[in-house]
Amino acid sequence: MFKGNLSSFFATRRREPQEFVPAFFGTDRQSQAEKVASMRPLDAEDVSAHVSVVDHSRVDHSRRVARIAMSTFPDPDPATAAAAQKAPRPVSDPPASPAVAPPRVGQAPRTSQQDERVMHLAYHDALTDLPNRRAVEDRLEESLAIAKRSGTSVGVIFLDIDGFKQINDTFGHQVGDRVLVDLAARVRQTVRMGETVGRFGGDEFAAVYPAVQSNEELADAAGRLLRVFSHPLSVEGRQFQLSASLGVATYPRDGGDATELLQHADAAMYRAKTKDKGTICWYSVELGEELRTRRELIDDLRGESVQREFFLCYQPIVDVVAHDVVAVEALLRWLHPSRGLLAPSRLVETTRAIPPEVDSWVIAEVLEHIRTWQKYGLNVRVNVNVSNIDRASFAKVDTALADQHGDPSLICFEIAEKSVLQDASAAIEFAGLCRARGIGVALDSFSGAVNLTELRRLPIDYLKLSPQIVSDLSDGGTGKAIADAAINVARSFGWAVIAAGVETREQQDWLFEAGVRLMQGYGKGIPMTYVDFSNWLSVSSPRVATD
Repeated sequence: MFKGNLSSFFATRRREPQEFVPAFFGTDRQSQAEKVASMRPLDAEDVSAHVSVVDHSRVDHSRRVARIAMSTFPDPDPATAAAAQKAPRPVSDPPASPAVAPPRVGQAPRTSQQDERVMHLAYHDALTDLPNRRAVEDRLEESLAIAKRSGTSVGVIFLDIDGFKQINDTFGHQVGDRVLVDLAARVRQTVRMGETVGRFGGDEFAAVYPAVQSNEELADAAGRLLRVFSHPLSVEGRQFQLSASLGVATYPRDGGDATELLQHADAAMYRAKTKDKGTICWYSVELGEELRTRRELIDDLRGESVQREFFLCYQPIVDVVAHDVVAVEALLRWLHPSRGLLAPSRLVETTRAIPPEVDSWVIAEVLEHIRTWQKYGLNVRVNVNVSNIDRASFAKVDTALADQHGDPSLICFEIAEKSVLQDASAAIEFAGLCRARGIGVALDSFSGAVNLTELRRLPIDYLKLSPQIVSDLSDGGTGKAIADAAINVARSFGWAVIAAGVETREQQDWLFEAGVRLMQGYGKGIPMTYVDFSNWLSVSSPRVATD
C-alpha cells in the first residue's frame, strides 16, 4: 500500500491532481480540485457531529424514516442532485445535516447496515432499546412545530417508577436492569401510531403525544401507561409489584416550547409522588406558582444567615392511661425575613434541602434544653425529626452528644416514612446507628406506604401514625380499618404506637379502645416555644414522667 499524502502520490506518477478529480467527484474540475486540496480525514468527533436522524415511527420502529445527508461531499451528478431536490420529504423533516465522512484512501467503505447501526445507537437507549432522551426531545420539537402551524395540541407525560431505588439497593443493579427491560417491553405495547415513549434516564420515562384532541384523550394515554404496572413482574424467580407516578403537561396551555413543557411535566410528576402511589398529576398555574416559591425558599436556605432565622417549638406526647407527658417533639420553625413565620407544611416541602448544619444546631439546642429541664428534676425524652439521614450527618450527632455530654436515651430520632420510600437502605443504616448508641428511633408519618418487607428490616422503637390516618377515623369503616391494620402491624413487630394529630374526644376514645396509649395533637397540647413549654410543664395537669 502506498504510504504518504495525496500530493506525493500525484507527483510520483507525474500527473496533475486535476486529472484525478473526475474519478472522485465528477466533471466540475475547478471547484472540486479545491475540495481535494482542502480534504482531511475526519476523526470520531467529526463523525458524531455529522449524524442526523429523524424518527417518525412507533416505538417498534416498523415505520422508521431515517436520512443521512452527505452535505460535506455532495453528489456530483446534476441529474441525481435535481432528482433529490424534487423527492418528497416528511413535513417534519429538518434541513439536511452533514453525515458520515467518506472513507479514507485504502479504507473499506462503510456499509448501509453499519450506518444504520450508528444512527440507532445515537437515538436509542442502550439498555431498553426505547428512544433515548435526545430522540424524545427531537420528536417533541417536531410535534410542536406542526402544532404551531396547525393549531393543535401536544401532550407530554413524565413517568417515574415508585420505589425503584429499593430494588437496586436490595437485589442489585442486574435485577434492576432486568426490571427496566421488562417494563420497557410492556410500555412499548402501549404506543400507538405517531406517539413516542422513551427512557429519559434511570427509572424515568417520557412520552410525546402529537395532535391531541382533548384532555380525555391524554388521560386515556396516561391510563394505558399506568396499566403497565397493574400486573407483577417476575424477574429471576422474584415477584415485583410496582407502581408509577405520572405528570402531564400540554401545549399550548402549559408551555410554549419543548424545554418548558418537559420541565412542567416533570414538576407535575414530582407532585404526584407526594400523593398515593399510581397517581396522575396535571400541571397547573397554581402548581407552577408553588414550585416557583419552593425554589426561592430552597435558594434562601443556602444563605449564610438562614440559621439565625430558625427556632424550636415543643409539642407534648402524652400517655393517656398514666396521664404523663412521656415525651415532647421538637418542631423546627422558620421566621423568614420577608415571608414571616412559615407554615409547617411549607417548611416540610423544603425539608430535604435543609443544610446538615441546621440539623446539628437542632440537636445541640435540644440537648441544651434537656440539661435545663433536668436541673428541675424533669427527664423528658425529645423526639427530633431529622432531614439528613446519612452517615456523614450522623457524625455531627456524635459530636453534639459528646460536646453537650448528652444522655442518648433522652433522644429519639424520627425518620419520615417518605425518607424510607426514597432510600430504604440509608434509613435502615441510620436507624441502626441510633440503636447502637442507645438513641430511640421512630418511623414518623406512617400511612402504610412502606411495605412489610421494608418495615421488618427497620430497627425502630415506635410507629407514629400520620395525622391523616387519625383524621380519617371519622369517615367510618375505611379509616378505622386502615388504622387498625397499622396498629396490628406495630404490635406484631413489638413497637409502641404514637398517634399524631389527635384533636377530638372521639378519636382519642377509638384509639384507646384499639390499644394506643401515646397520643399527640392539638387535643393534647399545642406546639410551644421553649419558654412557654417550660412554663406549661410546671402548671399543666398532666405530670411529667420521671425515670
